[in-house]
Amino acid sequence: QLVNELRQKTNSGMMDCKKALEESAGDLEKAVEILRIKGQMAASKRADRTAKEGFITVALSPDRRSCAMVQLNCETDFVARNQSFQDYAILVAQTALARQSEDWDQLSPFPQPDGVALDDRLNQLTASIGEKLEIGRVAFRRLSGQGWIQTYIHPGSKVGVMLLVEGAAETAEKDLEVVKDLAMQIAASAPEYVAPEHVPADVKEKEINLIKEQLREEGKPEAMLSKIAEGKINKFYSDICLLKQAFVKDTEVTVEKYLAAKAPQIRVQGFVRFSVGK
Repeated sequence: QLVNELRQKTNSGMMDCKKALEESAGDLEKAVEILRIKGQMAASKRADRTAKEGFITVALSPDRRSCAMVQLNCETDFVARNQSFQDYAILVAQTALARQSEDWDQLSPFPQPDGVALDDRLNQLTASIGEKLEIGRVAFRRLSGQGWIQTYIHPGSKVGVMLLVEGAAETAEKDLEVVKDLAMQIAASAPEYVAPEHVPADVKEKEINLIKEQLREEGKPEAMLSKIAEGKINKFYSDICLLKQAFVKDTEVTVEKYLAAKAPQIRVQGFVRFSVGK
């Protein structure tokens, strides 16, 4: 009975629980502490390993105005499909949403209903599963203004998107398919910014300088470099800016034109994209 209780409390293996209870002379709380220390040691031993696989999940508030997304990393795809591993990622996402935070240093010591902190639970899971497990990223967003947050997790849970859109509540149902398309566009095409005006000046300047160097190698006159580079920068924007990308369902139009035609009242406020391995 004590072994089962300890397993439920710590998610550790049966033999680990049995040994911890023997070591603690049947004291359940001491056994929990023993497993906690062993979990920390196991995590430390695996610290140098590479965790390139993982699982992405989201937690969305009922009013769709707040959302948290979590990427939990592991070493193998086999573990990424483990239910206990996925349940822990979901737990972290729910905690981030409840605490309205993406700061792991703030979230990690937060105790769950059973009194075990998130970081201790991760150590226990590491000891139980036998792989390096780590929080890849945590994001929390809250919408400002009227609208909603659309989420998309690509099949396999390797890519996840949170998309914040502004729009009238009375047209939300009609606009839902369009916004879903935008979320899938972000998942598929990995833009970095919403529009050219959101690209930092230093990023744009670096790209223009690269273009100029290419033009010099082609023998273009120095006096013409700036003008030609400004024209070529649009290709750069079409790669990294959501609204300037070719729409994946109809590459003849940009996302900007698709949005203007289907839901001109919708404005993209921002987005977050996670991808396992990055």
